[in-house]
Amino acid sequence: MELSEGVAAMTETNIVKNKKTRELVIERAIDAPVNLVWQGWTLREHIANWWGPNAWTTTIYEMDVRPQGTWRYSLHADADPTNKTWCKAVYHDVVEASRLVYTDSFTDPNGNVEPGTEMPTTVTFTSDGKKTNVVVCTQFTSLSALDAAEQNGMIDGYVETLARLESHVETYTWSNADGR
Repeated sequence: MELSEGVAAMTETNIVKNKKTRELVIERAIDAPVNLVWQGWTLREHIANWWGPNAWTTTIYEMDVRPQGTWRYSLHADADPTNKTWCKAVYHDVVEASRLVYTDSFTDPNGNVEPGTEMPTTVTFTSDGKKTNVVVCTQFTSLSALDAAEQNGMIDGYVETLARLESHVETYTWSNADGR
């Protein structure tokens, strides 16, 4: 799926690939209150249930959502659990129920960052009182890295991942009505 700058894909998830800024922007309105979506994204017991594309499993090794905190995880296709991808995000800014700023990177199994794989990412959560708009903006080190991410399925993976988040927050039995 080749997306030109400023052109959105025709799904429930809007996608913009900006070649000038080397950014991929993915946006989805989720039919749930912002505090539930925030918890789904920031609590270890929730994110493991939806992070990653369809038919992939996420294992969380560490999740410390605060400035300088780390989120380490691996992903594997359910069809081949031996083929894992390891990742690490280091948080720079955390504003509860509003914004996460982190650098996501590919790592070796020990959590050592693979040079050149750093992807500064900002996730914003805004609410109209009923729905939560989630916007993920990921910047790449080069245009070729952005193109490679697209060729390797990152766009389709994000579309599936955000749909999984929406399904998770819609079906999860929260402890009370405000999600806390």
